[in-house]
Amino acid sequence: EVDTHMADNGRYRLRRYGVFYLSQKSLRLDYQSNTTFYQSLGSNPINGGINRGFSSLSDSTIESHFLHALIRLDFKNLPNSITCKNKSWKIGVHQIKIKSFTGRIGLPTPEGIHRDDESFTVQHLIDRHNIASGENLFYGQSLNPSKEAEIKWLQKDFFDSYYFDKSVWHSVSPVESLDGVNEGYRDVLLLDFVPRG
Repeated sequence: EVDTHMADNGRYRLRRYGVFYLSQKSLRLDYQSNTTFYQSLGSNPINGGINRGFSSLSDSTIESHFLHALIRLDFKNLPNSITCKNKSWKIGVHQIKIKSFTGRIGLPTPEGIHRDDESFTVQHLIDRHNIASGENLFYGQSLNPSKEAEIKWLQKDFFDSYYFDKSVWHSVSPVESLDGVNEGYRDVLLLDFVPRG
């Protein structure tokens, strides 16, 4: 559903959000209902600084064996120096669709170049349809605003994915309709990982 927390009044972002807790010892997942999402203003100067509520994940998503397996797989691929400790983890699940309407671009990262508050994030491309651009731009662990991105990568295929931690500055270039007539969109699944306690 449309993200109603866009400070630029954009209607191009659709979003669902949910939280699981993961036991590192057993890898058991427990879904948490009625959760909100918070980013600091330092990380998100446009939409940060408030608790944002989004549409909940659907029941079929919450119960999806594939999603559960994916969370565990992504967790196991995080650095061993972090995941070797016996902790509980908060997993944020973000389903995000960015649309480009006729004559209007969509902004995957309206806040521009930024860092995330979460310890680790994994981004999976689900689909892209009738859009140009939407390129992932990475600036490393120090930001010089006039500096070109160190890495540029366009996710093209289903489940093109990347992992990053909270030290990495990054953004995604705007998407626009490829044919200039029909609506286009870019769907991604974000999983963020934060140790509890």
